[in-house]
Amino acid sequence: MTESFLFHVERGKDMRVPLREAPWPILAHLADSLVPIEERDWALDRYRKRRTEALRGLFGAVPYTLDPKRKGEPCTLESFLKFGGPCTHNVQFADGVFDAFGIPGGWAGGPGHTYPYWFEMDGGDVTIHRTNEIGNRNGKIRDPLSAGHVWEDRLRLLVVALNHSVTKRRRAALAAWAYRRVPAAARASAAPILLAAVSENPFCHEALSALADATRARQLSLADAGRGWKTIAKAMQNRPHDLPPLLNRALPDVGATAPTFDGDEALLKRLERAWKKAGRTELLARLPVWRARCFAARSKHAEAQRVWLRVAGESAATDPKRFAQATAALAAGVPGAPDSDERLGVLIEVVATAQPSPKAGWINLHRSRFHAVRRLVEELRRLGRTGEAAAVWVDELAAARGADAGTGTKPRLVGGKGGGAFEDAPAGAELIGLRVATAHYNGRNFIGSVEGIYRIAGREVIGARAGRKRSGHVDVKAPEGWRMAGVVAAGSDRFDGFQLVLVPRDAADRRVRLTKWIGTHREHEILIGGRRFAIRGIRARAGADVDAFGLIGAPHR
Repeated sequence: MTESFLFHVERGKDMRVPLREAPWPILAHLADSLVPIEERDWALDRYRKRRTEALRGLFGAVPYTLDPKRKGEPCTLESFLKFGGPCTHNVQFADGVFDAFGIPGGWAGGPGHTYPYWFEMDGGDVTIHRTNEIGNRNGKIRDPLSAGHVWEDRLRLLVVALNHSVTKRRRAALAAWAYRRVPAAARASAAPILLAAVSENPFCHEALSALADATRARQLSLADAGRGWKTIAKAMQNRPHDLPPLLNRALPDVGATAPTFDGDEALLKRLERAWKKAGRTELLARLPVWRARCFAARSKHAEAQRVWLRVAGESAATDPKRFAQATAALAAGVPGAPDSDERLGVLIEVVATAQPSPKAGWINLHRSRFHAVRRLVEELRRLGRTGEAAAVWVDELAAARGADAGTGTKPRLVGGKGGGAFEDAPAGAELIGLRVATAHYNGRNFIGSVEGIYRIAGREVIGARAGRKRSGHVDVKAPEGWRMAGVVAAGSDRFDGFQLVLVPRDAADRRVRLTKWIGTHREHEILIGGRRFAIRGIRARAGADVDAFGLIGAPHR
């Protein structure tokens, strides 16, 4: 790096950055060059008479090809021009010429594309440029001042901090560095140093990051942290891609029982007004989640519930992850959780916000609703209401996918496409259970063999077997007074697992039972059969293992 920096100093009249006025981070970018000195001299000789504006177009100087015919000739700036190459060669060429002229730069990467970025200075002001904008706002940019890669937003924040005040940026970075090295027990007394650094230069990433972490860890008093975030929000409210990640780190987590800084609710209201005025709809969508976290941390549970319910309702059809977050927060935030009827009531209300159409297929709304229904089922089981839990889950599966016992010309099979066809439905038989043995392969369990357990003329009979005979089988069947109405099944390239759906023989009794799960769970469980079906037999595709499984049924009379 020393030799590289001396190259720029010795050829100062050709440099496009005023070395004496350049801030040290810019000089560090400038010196961090791996381009050989002789290649930089070649670039100086070739492009010395060009203005800086003309150098910006050098990214396109290398003929684009995915198959450069260099025949073993080494990659140099000159050979890139001669043989062409893909975008990575364009980047190496453009950055190499930038290095030769003392223009600090690097490269940015996006989906399937790479392009250069560079700094230019006009007096003491620094500007960051890059060749194109193909939607990769957060393309990774190489930064010699940190390990690996940093986001482009952070690099742009560096430019803002330098233009705000080079001296104050240096002091803020040094204060953050020192604060992180103070023993945790003494950080509260060191807080004024960090707060002063943020006040001097509220765009210094190191100081902002240190303050966010200190706030989350409650190493600052609520008042001190509140003053710091008020300063930051005022300075950065018009930097929508820099402020939210920092603020998200500082605000209370979901389920936190104490606030992290004073004035959090007022700060969010100010941001809401500013972002509404600027039309920042994507940022406004984040505010309710932050507000609910703040309410909950201050024991304002009713306000938090109202916000989470609104978030759930707005995201149910479009954002399953956000819907699940709201559901989890609601479940955790109800007084008396995890065991309370109040929590159960809230979960029922959440489920009601996502009502899918049975004809819509497996869409985001179903996926969101399933997250909520799973929570509801878990809560019912926790409260000992297993019958209600089973009924809710079976009804939900029936509504989402449509219950089918396998009647018709296209029987429903759960699992893979391998194996040979198999059917077993003895005359006059009622299927009352299954005899199964599991198999293990490549770290997972699945169903290795399955046989029907039938009632024929008052006797139990074991039917034909699908899959290779195995030891250690398990019988799962309906108890006296109950009948088998279907299975909840999961599959991948095999029949992975299942549980029986049992209903009373008395049709007026609306209870439902689910047996224990056999095999492996999968997220997308499917109901075969249902309350209104009588099950007569089994069908499958099988070889050594059970590749897919289904039922043979008819409407129950």
